[in-house]
Amino acid sequence: MSEILLAGKHCRAYTVLMHQHNTWEFVYCTSGNGRFVFEDGEEIRYNKNDIVVIPPFCRHYNTSDSGFANIFFAIDSISFPFNNSILVHDDDDRRILNVCNEMYLYANSDLIHKNILLSALGDLLVAYIVNLHNFTPYTPEVDVIKKEIIMNFADCSFRLDDTLNRLPISYDYLRKMFKQEIGVTPLEFLIDTRMKSACNLLRAKGINGHNVSEIAEMCGYDDPLYFSRMFKRRLGLSPSEYANKNLNTDS
Repeated sequence: MSEILLAGKHCRAYTVLMHQHNTWEFVYCTSGNGRFVFEDGEEIRYNKNDIVVIPPFCRHYNTSDSGFANIFFAIDSISFPFNNSILVHDDDDRRILNVCNEMYLYANSDLIHKNILLSALGDLLVAYIVNLHNFTPYTPEVDVIKKEIIMNFADCSFRLDDTLNRLPISYDYLRKMFKQEIGVTPLEFLIDTRMKSACNLLRAKGINGHNVSEIAEMCGYDDPLYFSRMFKRRLGLSPSEYANKNLNTDS
């Protein structure tokens, strides 16, 4: 889960001096334009509604002839399918800007459990960037499977085999394609998605008031005991132990 370590704004700045972070840095340009210059001489030019993503330990500075304004974040515990700096243009609905504004608001609030919200928003920001950057386009069949899992993982009646058998490609070949493109099998991706949702719900257990059985059902498991065994196998702790360990740490 992502962790927001720094959130701030620059307004009408002309140059931000050479620096680096030990985390990923995200800079969303809200007005003006400019360019990022990197230690190796490479440049990324940006305009309003562009977001520049910079990997850890990458020295750079931000400069503009006319001035710019931006929102910036340093985010830890995330991964991308690339290790270089990139530029992404926000979509027409300004989804990335909306997430950035929410992240900045919560990062500078005094909400007791704000880090739970920030973690979820950070994950959403990463997902939007990967999607808009379209760094790794999936084959249509893999894309269908991935979307079906994301849309239905919380449904206890969802059967992954039904999705795989509905596609006009053999089951084994679909499984092989999915693992080549996603890195795990469809079943592993389904379990990972459910476990990630469970972790988020258990971390917020003190807020939402749900018990383990209810959380199991919300993550697609109609058998709480089976859910608990799967969770402990993946996380090394029972759901209750995980909740107690992480409860009230986001103050």
